[in-house]
Amino acid sequence: MTLEQNYYVTYMGKKCNIDMTDWNDGVYESYLLGQDERYVFYVSIERKHTKVGALSKQHIEEITYCVQDRERVAKLSELQNMNRSFFVNRLSNIYLEEKHFFSGLFGKETEILGVFISDVGEDYVKLITGQEIDAEKITKIETVVK
Repeated sequence: MTLEQNYYVTYMGKKCNIDMTDWNDGVYESYLLGQDERYVFYVSIERKHTKVGALSKQHIEEITYCVQDRERVAKLSELQNMNRSFFVNRLSNIYLEEKHFFSGLFGKETEILGVFISDVGEDYVKLITGQEIDAEKITKIETVVK
């Protein structure tokens, strides 16, 4: 199920829980910052650090509102114009699609952790090592910012 582009607009700047399809991890109590054709961008503000990420729209199942947290909203202003180029030259984690619980435990690799991204195109994510990942297989890209 792919949700319509306008569906995401109503959640921009709001604190939400985002559930993903199958066994893919969503994000919880996160603020939606923007979108492009493929990704929805979010920020999760935690006590010690802030995570910024992109969720593949094709793997989003549902978005629900959370209670707003006023003191954390100020942190969002510095990240308002986020897009996929935000992840270039940043240490990131990339999560790949998991259709079944056991495939994540015993099957192919479903996480690529601690990598630097050199380019994020419409149909690929390229690592600084030269490895190219098909964007269709990516469910989430995440990095930690101060």
